[in-house]
Amino acid sequence: MNKSRHGTWLPFRSAAQVPAEPEAAKIFDHLQSPDIRTAPHRPIAPFGARERTVGDPEALFADNVKSPKVICGRTAPIGRWFGILQSLKPFGAKGQVAGVNNYINRAACVSEIADYGKSKPWTIPVTHFRCGDHSENHALAKYISLRFLGFHPERLRLVWLKHRSGGDHAVLTVSLGGQAFVLDSRHDVILPAEKTRDAIPYCSLNGFRFCVHWQKNARNGAERALRFMARRVRRGRLLEA
Repeated sequence: MNKSRHGTWLPFRSAAQVPAEPEAAKIFDHLQSPDIRTAPHRPIAPFGARERTVGDPEALFADNVKSPKVICGRTAPIGRWFGILQSLKPFGAKGQVAGVNNYINRAACVSEIADYGKSKPWTIPVTHFRCGDHSENHALAKYISLRFLGFHPERLRLVWLKHRSGGDHAVLTVSLGGQAFVLDSRHDVILPAEKTRDAIPYCSLNGFRFCVHWQKNARNGAERALRFMARRVRRGRLLEA
């Protein structure tokens, strides 16, 4: 077993593709753990972008994508996942976040864990916004893991990114201490969103809200973001929000 840099014992190998941000990584280490059961004092737009809350994800997407029929039985992989979550309960918020991030990044049953979460109607956009690397499944699996551990849903966001190098990628952000931290499927280092380079968010999601995003300096950013998303989902309801 390996011991994570945040003190949690984890049954898997070391991380790969770790970004060269040693000073930024220390911000998470020095964080004072808040009461994760409460919502943050204010919403934090991820990656320094602007945002607009469009509405309830279930209502927005119900007519566009049918919610998949998911069997939520307690299979062996799901049982092991629950076992890991139970073992993380004695740790504080930072240990739980680091433990979940490490475990999901290494788990062979990520799609099965994500399917367990897709039984909830609010997750319909996850089925619609698929990424080529299946990172949306990792983000959802981390979301439902932290919800199981008691994190308030307003502290959590699935965020879809458009990278400057091309391609879509999804991450989970966790709001702690007035900052949004990024849980990425490509590495185990937990960085502040503001320190993550070349990532442009275009939408985000939790159990309560679906948001569109645009860059601070974008002209008519809100209107353009809404039109872009309306084209993606092929419906006009987003433009009426």
